[in-house]
Amino acid sequence: MLVNGASAPRTIVLSAPHCELRNALVSSVTLAAGAARVLLACTCNFDGQCNNRETRATCAGCP
Repeated sequence: MLVNGASAPRTIVLSAPHCELRNALVSSVTLAAGAARVLLACTCNFDGQCNNRETRATCAGCP
């Protein structure tokens, strides 16, 4: 979860791509003042399952 507690908009650049709740891949997020956003680790998150946007090509942990 990303939170902008500042009084001005803020752009956050993610260290690795994440997915929005509808599975859209994002690498940066601009949050309005006081806003929050939930993102999911969907690319090689090592959850033991090959799901979301994980493939053998993008995640060595995929069977």
